Amino acid sequence: LIRAMDIVITSADSAPFPVESHGMGTRSLAALLVFRSYVNVVRPRKDADRLLSVAGFEEPEAHLHPQAQRAAFDILSEIGGQRIVSTHSPQVVSIAAIDAYRVFRRQGAETVVSAITPDKAASWDAEQVRRFVQLRNPDVLFAKAVGIVEGDTEAAAFAVFARKWWGARGADGRGVSLVHTGGAGSSKHVVPFLDALGVPWVILCDADPEGKKGLAALGKALDRVLDGSSPEVVALPDGQAIEEYLLAQGYLDHACAAIDRHPDGPLSSYMEQMQGQRRKGGTTRDYSGLDGRQLACLDFLRSSKGTIGVLLAEEVVRETGEPSVVHWPPAVQEFFHRLDEVCG
Repeated sequence: LIRAMDIVITSADSAPFPVESHGMGTRSLAALLVFRSYVNVVRPRKDADRLLSVAGFEEPEAHLHPQAQRAAFDILSEIGGQRIVSTHSPQVVSIAAIDAYRVFRRQGAETVVSAITPDKAASWDAEQVRRFVQLRNPDVLFAKAVGIVEGDTEAAAFAVFARKWWGARGADGRGVSLVHTGGAGSSKHVVPFLDALGVPWVILCDADPEGKKGLAALGKALDRVLDGSSPEVVALPDGQAIEEYLLAQGYLDHACAAIDRHPDGPLSSYMEQMQGQRRKGGTTRDYSGLDGRQLACLDFLRSSKGTIGVLLAEEVVRETGEPSVVHWPPAVQEFFHRLDEVCG
């Protein structure tokens, strides 16, 4: 049909321009629009209730900007009958119904197809799955494996760790998605979704009360026990969040160097300014003792979770010695080892 006619596009205040002279995205979109019209005209003529149109579309989002990718998917949904769409677009994934997903993954010599069935999703909070997976992390469906962290500090720091561990391309070069759930309790909205679709995952858990509570909730959602001995779980020592853990592992000097580079630093100015001030919990800050530097450092890290992560990780992985050596925090190293294992 398209070969038998010329389609001319006219933009505001411009001359008519044949579609064949436009880019690939515009040409593909024009073909899609014509096909939609064709199917929706022919089916009623042939009795739409008895004529099934089955159409396959290979990456219809190619060459389109993100807004147009989502619009193209809406056009697809307007085509009568059944539509099968192959896509590499997180934009398409973010608006498609999750029960329409079919994830194809290689396992050895075989290709395994996974889908989310109603019985699997019955206990999920659909709105939370949409929030934490579709809207915030839609790329997890295309990942070889997913690494899950909880807080803002980890979200920023682990991207730096990944570039040091896997090279300049970081997690993307390994096919891994690093996901920030925004709190210990939110992993239960992400992991069952990954499990149902056969996407491997590893989680780094704080061992503070909230972290333990979140891990227990995740285990309940998966209907199995999860703890520090589970192969998918890397748990920090008891009672510690990532900030306490790094200081306890001997990274005080690294953390102080990161604070000195921070816009609200250096640490000496922070200590001087905050000495005697009350913390959020009501206790009074006292940095005059032998451990005052460490206490001030921990207070700063806790109050700057959204901005200190990159600087902190850069100091931790800064090469020292001859030859250059990086001394990795054990839990961080174990997290990346586990991801390497599930990636094969």
